[in-house]
Amino acid sequence: MIYPQLMKKIATLVLFVAAIACKPSADTDLVRLTKDKDSLTTLKDDINSKLLEIEEKLAKLDTTRRLTLVTTIPATKDTFSHFVSVLGEVKTDQNILLYPEIAGLIRSVEVSTGQKVQKGQVLARLDSEVLQNSINEIKVQTELAKTVFDKRAKLWEQKIGSEIEYLQSKSNYEGLLSRMASLQSQQEMSVIRAPFTGTVDDVSAKVGEMAMPQIPLLRILSLDKVYLEADVPESYLSTLKKGTPVEVEFAQMGIKRNSTISQVGNFIKAENRTFRVRVDMSESKDLLKPNLMANIHIVDYTNPMAISVPNHVIQQSPDGRSFVFVFTESGEKSEGMVSKTFVKTGYSFDGSTEVVEGLMGSELIIDKGARSVTDKQKVQQSN
Repeated sequence: MIYPQLMKKIATLVLFVAAIACKPSADTDLVRLTKDKDSLTTLKDDINSKLLEIEEKLAKLDTTRRLTLVTTIPATKDTFSHFVSVLGEVKTDQNILLYPEIAGLIRSVEVSTGQKVQKGQVLARLDSEVLQNSINEIKVQTELAKTVFDKRAKLWEQKIGSEIEYLQSKSNYEGLLSRMASLQSQQEMSVIRAPFTGTVDDVSAKVGEMAMPQIPLLRILSLDKVYLEADVPESYLSTLKKGTPVEVEFAQMGIKRNSTISQVGNFIKAENRTFRVRVDMSESKDLLKPNLMANIHIVDYTNPMAISVPNHVIQQSPDGRSFVFVFTESGEKSEGMVSKTFVKTGYSFDGSTEVVEGLMGSELIIDKGARSVTDKQKVQQSN
């Protein structure tokens, strides 16, 4: 049976609304409307209170009535980190194309693709027959010049002969030695050697072809010192430094690795307002290839005692405030009451949002069913 007082209040509300609608426009001034609003608000709160009371009694009397089922998640304190995500590229300083220093016919290629080589190992040889002939010719001339110089030096020690003859023989001998050294250096350029220990990644040289200084012969690389490079917006310049932790994700391979920033650039690029950071990846060198792309998640904020909840349980009120529904157990069979709790949020990342005000960290937050409940509603927690 509906309460007589409630019926009277409902009737009063209807008459009140009708009276407002019938009043001439001259009476609807600011003071009257404010009083009318306050009266209606009080009446509405009174009706809602009575309806809640009736709902509670109906729940006890009607054993066939079913409560809305909800699931809950605990609000606990844990470490919350916010990341800035940028795209990085795998690089290594030891990744080079080898060009011949002189032109010449390729006489031999002594390595193959994928072969491991040591620093200084011969990779290819160019034809140096002409240089060798010149060296042999200069050797003969040098031997003669040395003999002449030795004789002139002995005579000059005995004050025999002229000084100019002694100096000419000395100059001739030393000039031939310099020319010999120059030819030998050119001959050494015809031998292509590994500049560092690494792996031959590509061989484009072919025996019998003409090698030119502008055409590469081989590519050699080493992944012993591999790293990631990325451009980060200048707004993060004050929060990132050497040693800042990062999480690296290689989506193509389904691999994640933890590392730290090993270098922060000091130059801001004018064209995109970014600075460069480097992340050392030497521990994962066997998995990586140069130019491979990766997502770098850089930690720019950490709260070791943060309360965080999934993004989807946070709702917005018409006035823009954030709130969650909190479950408070109040009876048997996991029954409880819904409480609308306003919260202040902080950072959000990876599906979670930090709650900086409004929760203590021990509440049960309604998860499934949160969109179908209201404040003060009685619900049942699902297992």
